Amino acid sequence: MKTIVVLIILLTLNLTGKSQEDSIFAVVSNDTVTLWHISAYRNCSASYQMVVAVSDYKLTWLESDTGDMVHCDCYFDLSVTAGPLLPGAYSVDVYHTERWEMDTLYDGSTSFVIEQSTGSGAAEVIGSWISDCYDLVGTAEDPVIPSIGQNFPNPFSDRTTIPCTPGDHSAKYLQILNMLGEVVRVLELEPDAAQITWDGTDDRKNILPSGIYYYGSSSSREEFGKLVIMR
Repeated sequence: MKTIVVLIILLTLNLTGKSQEDSIFAVVSNDTVTLWHISAYRNCSASYQMVVAVSDYKLTWLESDTGDMVHCDCYFDLSVTAGPLLPGAYSVDVYHTERWEMDTLYDGSTSFVIEQSTGSGAAEVIGSWISDCYDLVGTAEDPVIPSIGQNFPNPFSDRTTIPCTPGDHSAKYLQILNMLGEVVRVLELEPDAAQITWDGTDDRKNILPSGIYYYGSSSSREEFGKLVIMR
């Protein structure tokens, strides 16, 4: 009975590893390597700066998000090519940052072998690529507010006011995001309103905890402001 249990556990681990290899893998060409991360589920307005660091035979691939934040998610295929690399067996750790995420997130790992090289081993990023967004999930109308001001009071505990200029005669929306970049509240702005008031609750009227939040238009990242709830 114990032997059977061990075999089941090993099979489970092997299946898990196969899934990861399908998502993150390396393709070697002479003394260069192209790292692939397929079906990365991200903010659909994501844009990435690919950073590859090499230390001995260890590579770290960081996908640093430089795009805007919008209210939808989808899948991307990403790749980066680096080299020349010295002969040897390499391991790779893959990380990414989100536009509103404070932490660097671990995605997975892969490995590869360089058989021979004419280079010095001072590897550089030769090129990178990111697919168009596809298979949209959770899309929403892009909230647009041409101009917003700093909320007051800030910090606040129960209620705060956000100055804004609609800019046209159609109703627009203001998004409140948490530190993870998740939309916690969508506030409708009347066409002629010069300000909007928020009571520190989410869309389900739940009281949000103390912390840092962001507010603004998802069509223009530069116009997001920062506010602080202090209960």
